[in-house]
Amino acid sequence: MKKTTNEPMRLLDNDMDTLKINTPGSYTISVISRNAKGMVVFHLDRPETTDDPRVIELPSGKPARVPVAPYLGMPRAVKLDGGCGEVFVMHNLCIGDTLTMGKALEQGRAWVEVGGTVPATQENCKVYGESVGMQVTPHPVWGLPGVGVE
Repeated sequence: MKKTTNEPMRLLDNDMDTLKINTPGSYTISVISRNAKGMVVFHLDRPETTDDPRVIELPSGKPARVPVAPYLGMPRAVKLDGGCGEVFVMHNLCIGDTLTMGKALEQGRAWVEVGGTVPATQENCKVYGESVGMQVTPHPVWGLPGVGVE
């Protein structure tokens, strides 16, 4: 699988951190744990409207302000029990979204890495499916988690 994203951004070295989304799209969220026990929690604040570069206002030529649908699946908590963490994808994030992260640990270390996704092509799905031990189906829109496999 070819990695098609830049290196992930490391966040949550302290107890709380915030990421403001300036580029719409899908993002891979990796909770990395080193013998950590505790919890990492995510909360998404979403604006009521956002600029949509796919819709252009005339005659100004600027992106139109469009309503934003609620984001399902938030808040989200990841329980850490000494293992290596969890990876998930947040699809359809829009300009102006703010992802707030917090952690409470009894032991160990944990942080979050935020990166892009890779296309869900036939080849990438085959490699990804073999690595996670399940069948993964190609999709023309949704990407696979960008876990740094090359």
